[in-house]
Formats: sequence, C-alpha cells, structure tokens
Amino acid sequence: MILKKLSRLGLYALLFLGITIISFSSYNLIIAYNIQKENSASFASSQISNHEFDAINKIDILLNSSMYSIIFVALVLVILFTAFYISQRKYGKKIISQQNLIKIQEEDDNYRFLFNNSIMPMAIHQKGKIILINKSGLDFLEAESFDDIKNIDIIDFIHPDKKERSIIRISEVYQNVVRDKPYLEKFITLKGNIKIAELSAISLEINNDLATQITLNDITEQTKYLEEIKNSEEKYRNLFEKHSDAVFIIKDGLFYDCNESAVKIFGLKSCSEMIGQNPSKFSPASQPDGRNSIEKADEMIQKAIKEGFNRFDWLHIRPDNSKFWMDITLTKSILQDETILMVIGRDITEMKRVFHESEKSKEYLNNIVKKIPFPIIIYNDSNEVTFINDAMSNEIGFILEDIPSIDDWWKKTIPDNDYRQETRENWDKAIVSINVENLTVESSWVIDIKNGEKRSCEFFMIKIGNDNLVIINDITENILLSKDLLIAKEKAEESNRLKSAFLANLSHEVRTPMNGIMGFSQLLGERDLDDEERQSYVDIITKSGNRLLNMINDIISISKIDANQVELDISEFDILSVINEIVNFYKLEASKKGLVLFFENKLISDNILIESDEGKLKQILSNLIGNAIKYTPKGNITVTLLENINFIEIQVSDTGYGMKQERLESIFDRFVRLDETLDKTEGTGLGLSISLAYAKRINSEIKVESKFGEGSKFTLLVPFDINHKKPAPVISKPNTKREVLDLTGKSILIAEDEPLNYMILKLFLEETNASVAHANNGAEAVEMVGKLAYDFVFMDIKMPIMNGFEAMKIIKSKYPKIPVVAQTAYTFSEDREKAFNEGFDDYLSKPLSRDKIMEVLRKFFV
Repeated sequence: MILKKLSRLGLYALLFLGITIISFSSYNLIIAYNIQKENSASFASSQISNHEFDAINKIDILLNSSMYSIIFVALVLVILFTAFYISQRKYGKKIISQQNLIKIQEEDDNYRFLFNNSIMPMAIHQKGKIILINKSGLDFLEAESFDDIKNIDIIDFIHPDKKERSIIRISEVYQNVVRDKPYLEKFITLKGNIKIAELSAISLEINNDLATQITLNDITEQTKYLEEIKNSEEKYRNLFEKHSDAVFIIKDGLFYDCNESAVKIFGLKSCSEMIGQNPSKFSPASQPDGRNSIEKADEMIQKAIKEGFNRFDWLHIRPDNSKFWMDITLTKSILQDETILMVIGRDITEMKRVFHESEKSKEYLNNIVKKIPFPIIIYNDSNEVTFINDAMSNEIGFILEDIPSIDDWWKKTIPDNDYRQETRENWDKAIVSINVENLTVESSWVIDIKNGEKRSCEFFMIKIGNDNLVIINDITENILLSKDLLIAKEKAEESNRLKSAFLANLSHEVRTPMNGIMGFSQLLGERDLDDEERQSYVDIITKSGNRLLNMINDIISISKIDANQVELDISEFDILSVINEIVNFYKLEASKKGLVLFFENKLISDNILIESDEGKLKQILSNLIGNAIKYTPKGNITVTLLENINFIEIQVSDTGYGMKQERLESIFDRFVRLDETLDKTEGTGLGLSISLAYAKRINSEIKVESKFGEGSKFTLLVPFDINHKKPAPVISKPNTKREVLDLTGKSILIAEDEPLNYMILKLFLEETNASVAHANNGAEAVEMVGKLAYDFVFMDIKMPIMNGFEAMKIIKSKYPKIPVVAQTAYTFSEDREKAFNEGFDDYLSKPLSRDKIMEVLRKFFV
C-alpha cells in the first residue's frame, strides 16, 4: 500500500514538473511568435535593419529550444507512465482485480444500473449457483423472480443434449480465467420451453472466489425463422420438382436447373443433359419468324432481366429432331445474390397447330371453330361477344342473342354476386399479362347453363389480335365418374349376388319337386297300397309335377320376354268372371295356411267386357295373389275390383310381412324375391318381373304400396273404355264329365325316340281303342308308313338318324291326306310357326295332357 502511494506521488511530481516545463516553453513560443509576426511585417515592407535581423535569429533559436523542451518532457512522461504502469501490473495485479470486482458488485451503482437494465440476459455464476441475474435473464428463463432460480446451477437450464459440452466449456473459463468465445447453446426454461442463445462467459473474482459472468444473446426467433426458411425451401423445391409444366432456372445465360417434367417434355434421360447448356441447343437454328434462335433467345432473356418478366412462344427441338412449341414465361429473381431467370414452359404444340391452320382465313376459322365439339365463345376488347359455336348452343344452351356482351355471360352463368365477383377477379388477373398473340390462360369454375343445371367447366383463353377466344371443357362427367363407377360396381356385384342366389334357388326348386316325383313314384311301385294312400301319392306326384312345370314356364316366359316373342291373344271377356275364377282357385291354398281370401266387387255394373289378353291377365293376377298368400303368415288377403273412367283397377292387399321403402324399387327386378330371408318360400324370383313385362305388353300398369310389418298392396290398372261397356254373354257351364273319343278301327303311329314319352302317349291313346304303333326315329316312321297307311301320325321333332321335319315331308309327299301332328318340348312361337310353315297339320307342346291330345284328335276324326 505504501509503495502504491509513493508511486502515485512520484508520478504526480513528475506530472507537475512536466507541466511547468511545458508551460514555460509554451510562453517562450508565444513571445517568439509575436516578435516574428512583427518582423514579418517589417520584412514585407523592406524596412528591416541589422539589429532587427539579429533579433530574428535569436527568435529562431528560442523557438527551437522551446520545441525541443516540450518534446523532451513528453518523452520523459511517457517513459515514467509506462514504468509506473508496469510496476503496478507487476506488484498489484491480483489485489486490484479483486477490489475492482467487489466494487462492481457492491459499490458501483453505474455498473448495477447497466447490468440490471441490459436487454441482454446476464447472470453471475459462482460455486454452481446463480448469485445474480438481471430482468432480461429472468424473462429468458421464464422466471417470475430471483427466488425461482436462486441456488440453481446454470447447467441445469442447459438442454441434456448439450449439457456435457457446456460443463466442459464453463469449467475451462473458471480454470483459465479468460473470456470465452461466444457459442450456440440450447436451454430449457422453467416452463419447459426450448430456447436458443449465443453464450459468452467472462471469468471474475468475487470475495476472493472465482466466478463467471454469463451473457446471452437470445436467437430463438431467428432460429425458428431460419428453420421456416429451410422448410419453405423444401416445400418450393417439391413444387418445383412435381410441377406438371416444364420448369427451368437460367443463370448466366445457361440452364442451371430443371424439373422432371422438363426432362420428359424435351425427350431427355436426365436433368444433367440440360444443365450447363445454352437454351439454343434445344432450339432449331432459326425461329419461324426467320430470326436466329441464339440471337432471339438472348434478346428474350435480356428483356426479362430488364423488365422483370417476359412471356412468349418458342419453337424447340428434341434430340430426335422432333419440334414442339412451348408457351414460355421468364421471371427475374435473385438467388444467392445473383440474378437468375425462372422459366415455366407449357407444351402448346397441338393448340398451335389447330389455330395456325384456322388462321388461314376468317371464314375457314369460323367453320372449324363452329364444328369443334367444345363450347367456344369469342369476344373483342370492347367485351362484345362476336361469335359462339354450335357446341355452345347445344351444351351450354345460350345463343348469341342471349349473351351480347361478356358481362351478360358472367351474369347468366354465375347468378351469385359474390361468387361471380371472386371468379371474375381471378380470371381478369390471369389474363392481364396477355399482350402477345396465341398465349393461353386457363382456369376452372362452376357455371349455370341455360336450363339451370350446374356444370363444372375448364376455361382456356387465347388472344387472337383484338379478339379473345375462350374454349370451355365440361368436366362434370369426369368429376362424377368415380361416383358412377362405384354405383356401377355395386350394381354389378348386386346383380352377381342375385344371379347366384337365383341359381341356388333354381337348383332347390328343381330338386324339391323331382324328389317328390321320384320318391313317391318308387313307393307306388314297391308297396301294397289301398286306394286312399295310392291317391295321396298320386296327388303329391301331380303337385310336384305342376310345381316343376310352373318353374319351367317361368323360365320360358322370361326367355320369350327377352327374345321379344311374347304374343298377345286379344279378345273380349268378362272381367268379373276371370276374377271370380282366380279367387276361387286360390281360396283352397289360402285356407291351408289359415288365411282368409276375400273378394270385394265394387263394379258399377256386374257384366263388363274388356278387351285384352285373358291369359296374360290371369297369369299376372295369379302371381300377385300367389305372392300375397306366400308372404302372409297370418291374417287375410283381399282382392278388390274397381271401375274407373279409363281403366279397371284390381287391388291385391295383404296383412303380411310388408317391405321397406328401399326394397320397393327393386322388387320387379329379375332374381329378386320379396323376402330373401324366408328360406322356405317357394319360387324362382321371376314372377313379378314376368308380371310387369306382361302388364306393359297389354298396356297396363302395376303399382305397389307397402309398410314394413303391416302388409302390401299391389294394384293392376287395365285400360277400359266405359263408353263401350256392354253386358257379358251368357256362358253355359262346361260339361265337366270326361268324354272319351272312340277310334275303334283307326291306326295311329307314334314317332318318338324317348320311351317314356311314347309310353305316356300310348296309354292316353289306348282309351280311344285305336291301334297304336311305335317308330324310334324318323327313318323308321317313313318306312312303317310305306308299309301301312296309318290314319294318324304323332311326330316328334328332334330324333336321331332323321328328324321329324324330314320324315314329315317324305310322308306328306307320298300320303298328303294323312294328318301329321308335331310334338316337341320347344315352346317358342317361332318353333310353332316353323312347324306349320313346314307342313305339319297341327302342333303339340310337351308336357302332353289327355285333354290336349283329345282336342287335337277331335279336329281330324269328329
């Protein structure tokens, strides 16, 4: 301390001495300067004497000696100050550092003010704890007060990923007692948020212990911003690569980068074939206007650099020498402080070709455009619509008089004001840059066509001189295609399901009656039965046969409907008698199920004749009543007959299961059964489909109403003219007693290759007492007729060796008076017509019945 004071006194003494010397020398300088100034005036006036000349020399000496004194004193002071500073560093460095640091903490108000109010987070760290921190530091660590963080090691706020490195660096600051270089550090605040900051540390001594002053520069937001920039760069890179148009970057007049679309459009294998090349390499030697491609390309590039934007059409060439047009857009941009050009190119070769050809003459253009299948509208710069083509009128519905101006077009196609304003603003922005002919703009939106229907359309506009040509592409069907495909797929799957169910049900419907026929036929032959049991078995066989026949008839009917071979037998008949007949027929079947079948006649007159096909009408009603009995577990069925002005209304109502509304649309489809869950229900699922087809054929209509769980009502509307109503004729009751035809002495030949069919026919004919012979094929029949002139011939159509047609022609050529009747399992109308056309006298379809056989025989023997 004494040495320190002596050093300070010595320094002050030397400073005082130096100042005295300098002051004296300065005084001499001032005197010398004034004297010199006066002598200078005298010298200027040429009035200087020898005495004055000596004085001047003394003044020079005085000036020089004063200057040297000042310089000397200054050097001495520098040397002394340096020596003092070195001595102080040498003997008092440690003491000065400790006292200064303690003063910073405890006494220096200025330092405290700066520390506490610094915008940089600052903290003093000692012995593994934070002992002092400013407000910015508390905010950084998201602490409310110093109490929240006191006695916490600053290392505890370091992110675990960086903690080990920070422990080492802060330790090095302690050990080396030096200022550490700033470095990036990741922190976790009291609230768990992550922050990024630049950390710098200074070593200190406080109360004779090492400490560290830590200063942070919070760069969290900058880091987030840089990360966003990085993500943005990746996003735009993806947009660049995935863009459907060709996208390039030109730098210093050469291709710098390109996307995959550019590679494909230019017919290249990879982008590397384009990078570093001059654009002229992918151009013909000259453009269609005759200008050199290299020169014109440079001109286009320079224009874009100068004006910031340039758009034009350009003819390119691929490596295979094929040429193509592109709509090129050049946009000036800055990349890493260097000027580049963003290039977007769209292949417009086809569009160029079409419209270049159409420009040969306006008339030719109009003829071409008029027949283009896309709606087209042309309007001029005054917004007057000057042309629309046929497709515009046919598809959109507007003619030229409907839209005299483009404003009218906007109002009529987009009635909604807000949507129209938004759409038109976007469209106008897109076309504002069109200043060169043949450039295109495209967009899409929803419009209202003239009939009010909404359609989704694409719009393409091309500038042709002062005209604007807009092409409209209706993409509504494309948008709905996925929905239509889905619906079609579902319908196909449903159709396949129904067909599979139908085939499974058909197999069941065939096997069930066949099982009854075969089983009970076997029992009839094996057992000794009384008359009652035998009749019971016969009834079962008959019922099974009828069921099988009905199923076959359904399939045949559907086949006839598909082949458009449904023939009508129109006649006048009493509708009331028909309804009574069918209702009486089904009453027994209904009663077997415990059901009651009612008939309500609400006709104004009981005797009403209608003109229709009685057979088709009976089949329709049989299907409707049969279904009602089939799908009604309990309750009743009611058949109601009503008379209206234009039609007879027949209603079939039941109290059965009923149907859900979504089922009503499909119940008339083929293979659909009213309730597929009822496995025990008989039927092929064709009845209602046949009924609907027959109803349409006789100009009638079938309606259905149903409520699930309550029942259904089917209504048949049959045309009826009330003005032609007349009483039905009195019909005598038929004689139900079977009449047997006596053909004693007559000979009948049966030509049949199937023994079973022959046996059935023979048994029926034996009742007539006729002599019956058998031929196994057509050739045998011809031979047997040649030996014995038979009175009658039953001829099967399909037989081996010689079929029935050939045998009949030979027999008729020799014995034209012998009746020859065709018998076949084929029931189509064309088969019947062919039989008569070929020369058969009559026609019988299998299965044969006694009544049919007797009816035919009566024609020829009675």
